[in-house]
Amino acid sequence: MQNVKRCPVRFRDADCPDEVADIFDNPQFGDRYTVFLRKVYEYHGQKFVFYRGMSEAPSSPQGVGLSGEMSPWELSRYRDSNRRKRVAWSTLPEKVKACVRQDIGEEG
Repeated sequence: MQNVKRCPVRFRDADCPDEVADIFDNPQFGDRYTVFLRKVYEYHGQKFVFYRGMSEAPSSPQGVGLSGEMSPWELSRYRDSNRRKRVAWSTLPEKVKACVRQDIGEEG
């Protein structure tokens, strides 16, 4: 199984799951937190990486918890253009962490 490269160690602090590849925060949007997972999936010969864009309360009816996918090369471009928005796992709200843990199959 192929995985994408993880973000620098300083952003994988505390109890950051091994399955998390990268984390970004862009406060000007409703889905301000974007968390990418490491596993690369292949479907009909195309590779993609799963991500979730979330508000501070992604499971709330008033919150945002959108899932998506992009190719590994699109992720590389995203990382380059948003590198200053990268944040540490420990800075995420607990509800965002719980949503990510649910996505990867851990207990929240």
